Amino acid sequence: MRYFFDLTGKRTKLGLSALAVGLLFCMTSCVTLRDADALPHENRPVQEPPEISAPVHDFSPPETEMEEPEPEGYPEYERTISAEALDWVNWYEGTYGSGTADKILLDRENILRWNRQMTADTPTMRDMTALPAEMSGAEVRAMIEHYELPADERYVDGNTLISHDMREDVRHNRNLDGIPDIVEPKRAVITARSDLKRFPTDKTFHRQGEPHYDGIQETELISGFPTAVLHTSSDGQFAFVLSYFYSGWIPSGNVAHCTADEYRLFAAPEDYVTVLARVIECGGVRFDMGAVLPYVGETADSYTVQVPKRHPETGMLTLENTEISKEDAIRGSLDYTIKNYYRQAFLYLGTDYGWGGSSGGVDCSGFVCAVFRTFGLYLPRNTGEQSKYAGMVVSLANDPSGVLDTVNQPAAVYRPGHVMLYLGKRDGRHTIIHAPQGGEKVCVAELSMANLTGVSVFGG
Repeated sequence: MRYFFDLTGKRTKLGLSALAVGLLFCMTSCVTLRDADALPHENRPVQEPPEISAPVHDFSPPETEMEEPEPEGYPEYERTISAEALDWVNWYEGTYGSGTADKILLDRENILRWNRQMTADTPTMRDMTALPAEMSGAEVRAMIEHYELPADERYVDGNTLISHDMREDVRHNRNLDGIPDIVEPKRAVITARSDLKRFPTDKTFHRQGEPHYDGIQETELISGFPTAVLHTSSDGQFAFVLSYFYSGWIPSGNVAHCTADEYRLFAAPEDYVTVLARVIECGGVRFDMGAVLPYVGETADSYTVQVPKRHPETGMLTLENTEISKEDAIRGSLDYTIKNYYRQAFLYLGTDYGWGGSSGGVDCSGFVCAVFRTFGLYLPRNTGEQSKYAGMVVSLANDPSGVLDTVNQPAAVYRPGHVMLYLGKRDGRHTIIHAPQGGEKVCVAELSMANLTGVSVFGG
């Protein structure tokens, strides 16, 4: 799938390249609570661009030869790298040789190949550049009704019991009778980070005493994601949308409808900037790691980008030029190297766990997605699908330690319901960095060999 990349598979540069990045893996018993994921305790929820003719010109030679101006350029911008990430970079080069951490492991063409393969293989992934002109109402209804409310007792914020009447109100708000026979997907762009839920409500469905796991939270959609709006709730407050990896309900005010040309700026950009910071505010909008924005220009220290916003009256997309520091972003996608892998992963160190990205946090599979998005690699969202379709998957069922001893490239390690980023075997210990579970933070830990199922490797 070519989602958020130069359609030619090349990254446009202007005398720029990425600096060192670092990443580190931390192990603990972590869970992600998606359909294919599970809680670590008994109370777990069930769950080729168009050809354009060149204009005809009269190329009469000038009477006098004119000297062409030198194109404006800037020196390579060197971004900082955390001490923890740099420590792992130094270990890697001490183990595998000087300069190995800067070796490009996958070029743009191969990254595109990985994306196409994952999109073709993964049931939930979609090519957002190829939206259908129309869908049957029955298909849309089936997508909405695929989701069910938790059958057991649930509480709003873990305190107020959700009654039968409250459940019926939430179900009714899906507006199923309002789905036409033919649905025309409407192109749109996410303008504010949004919790994507199974039902059109701002209520949370927690078990009593379990504040970290909302039973109807699926994932988060970050600002700048292209999407398609299929339906609207009865109260008009929620939109049922498609993203590249999930469908579900988000607040209507967090999505802006747009033209085909505007949509292309985000779904198939030809010149773009990728956010490298874990979180940054740009033009009054929160952007998370891996978000992509249309490129306008640059200075020695910053890029000018177009920030997507929703017109308060029409609900249409407006684009606002805003500056973003080169410390926090890069033109195109980040070079896929071990150094950059370490850099990006360690930017999440200490981040609160958030199931499905709730409360602005990150869960284990969301963490993995965010890091790889900076390289232009788009992975399935949940742990179960990542463990089957993300990269080259190798089984760890028989000799996990022996297999991991051979891994010297970015990789994700799986156990049932959990995924971790692999850092390497150092001082005799296999080490990971991950988002463990509710109430904990992204950390580094030694990897236990128990219950490991596989490892996904992305490399040359």
